[in-house]
Amino acid sequence: MGLLELTVAEFLDQVADHTPAPGGGGVAAVATGLAAALAGMAARFSEAAEPGRFAGDVAAADLLRREVAGLADADAAAYSGYLAALRLPREPDPQVRKNAIAVAASAAADVPLAIVTAAAAIAELGARLVSEGARRLRGDAAACALLAAAATAAAALLVEENLSGTPEDPRLAECAELVQRARVAADAVRREHA
Repeated sequence: MGLLELTVAEFLDQVADHTPAPGGGGVAAVATGLAAALAGMAARFSEAAEPGRFAGDVAAADLLRREVAGLADADAAAYSGYLAALRLPREPDPQVRKNAIAVAASAAADVPLAIVTAAAAIAELGARLVSEGARRLRGDAAACALLAAAATAAAALLVEENLSGTPEDPRLAECAELVQRARVAADAVRREHA
């Protein structure tokens, strides 16, 4: 059963359980999906008030929500691959295990990077809806932007952790840029509500 097939209570119980997954990546993916859903709602109300102006935002929010829907399960699978590499025997050739761990850690960085990418886009969309969308949905759009920015930062830490052995990996710079974009969006929302 996929994580999105669980009730909210079941998901919370699984996260709290004494198991390695779902963990931070899965939670960041679900938070990103929730932020995208809030963006979709705010965009729909905005579109209803001004037909044609926010249709692209509705489509973008829905697309991003669909994109992140499977990332919680993908993160758990990637982490399982990393754990399997850690369990490989050290003998007779320790290099085999070391290489497998490096490959698994690199692969495990791809899922949180996908979360970072989607969450940063959602944070920016939420900030736009705060400033331009339906006024009565401003709080929901703000929650969207702030939640997505937090998910961006959380998933970025996982990317950094997975790539800690390869500081020259270009995904780290990409991730840092996306975190900055999400931070700018969150700051704009905070200024709007000050």
